[in-house]
Amino acid sequence: MRETVSWLTWLAQIPPQSDVPADAATAPPAGPGGFGTWQCLLPAAAGLMLMYLMMAAKPRQADAQKSREQMSSLKKNDKVITAGGIFGIVVQASSDSEYVTIRIDETNNTRIKILKSSIGKVIAEDTTEKDKEA
Repeated sequence: MRETVSWLTWLAQIPPQSDVPADAATAPPAGPGGFGTWQCLLPAAAGLMLMYLMMAAKPRQADAQKSREQMSSLKKNDKVITAGGIFGIVVQASSDSEYVTIRIDETNNTRIKILKSSIGKVIAEDTTEKDKEA
């Protein structure tokens, strides 16, 4: 009588035929044509980063241009806020000078001379009128 051998037992009896060591079999394929996971994701990530930078840079450029225009067109009686948070009114400003004199106290007529670049914001007359109405 012939014995019935299951196919799993038969596979277990076959010796391995590989000439490659066991460590090399688990290593990722090497060579010029093989791309790993990170190498495939790198161009997509770079493209997304470039799109973000292009979209985020446009509003910043517009704000910087507006700020430069405001600083170059400073005139007497403009209300300003410095980068340090000091409120004042422009007393003396010229387009060729890098300094501006502002009055910070109306009762004592206290004035300080500051750099134009230290002015953080020019307060529009529209906002002061709205504040008065409210």
